[in-house]
Amino acid sequence: MPVTKGKEGVIQVGATVTALVAELRSWEITESANEVDVSRMGDDWTRVDSTQLSWKGSLECFYDATDADGQESLEVGEYATITVFPAGTGGNWTGQALITEATVKAAHDGIIEKSISFTGNGTLTKT
Repeated sequence: MPVTKGKEGVIQVGATVTALVAELRSWEITESANEVDVSRMGDDWTRVDSTQLSWKGSLECFYDATDADGQESLEVGEYATITVFPAGTGGNWTGQALITEATVKAAHDGIIEKSISFTGNGTLTKT
């Protein structure tokens, strides 16, 4: 059974293929469905149905202030088109997202890290 190695993944910002997030360490995409209780009188078990779908994600990288087209272009409060290529090429997940949080952290014995969180604004397209 073929497996996809995490080290092959990349994240592109916008439509430019060269606008990859530099120093990427990890990423996460979460899809979810709002649920509504559709139980009726007399039901012994809860019944649910979905209403709207949503997605959100995050990425972790080593901080690179020179990555103008990648991590530095993801400004909190702004929208960006995010494309995740799990295997570096081929299939991907793409959608417009609102950048909701950016954190930079450092330790005396480590490398400065940056994490960015985003919430999907509409459809997450899978190809």
